[in-house]
Amino acid sequence: MTAKENDFVPYQESFAIRALGFDLGIITFYEAFRFFRKKYGLVPVIIPTVNVFWTYKVVRCLEGEVEFPPYKDVCAYDYSTYEGAELECLREMIKMVNKNIDKEKS
Repeated sequence: MTAKENDFVPYQESFAIRALGFDLGIITFYEAFRFFRKKYGLVPVIIPTVNVFWTYKVVRCLEGEVEFPPYKDVCAYDYSTYEGAELECLREMIKMVNKNIDKEKS
């Protein structure tokens, strides 16, 4: 199975993920999401909408803290493609971790 171009995380997001501790080469979405799950307990959920679009939810899966469907507080925007929702979800995960790091520093 070969990776397609849209399987890879764009440069800007890849750079941000490396700053959080990812230390492998070119990053695929699968590897990025696995990194966030293992290191930060964040899991992406890409959800089809009733309008035949896509949205997302970042679920925290830490010990004693797991949210089950139906999900509350999903992204309020519908994306026309699965990949668009996936990219925005990844960006949200990066923001969440950075916000938490900034909070810990203050």
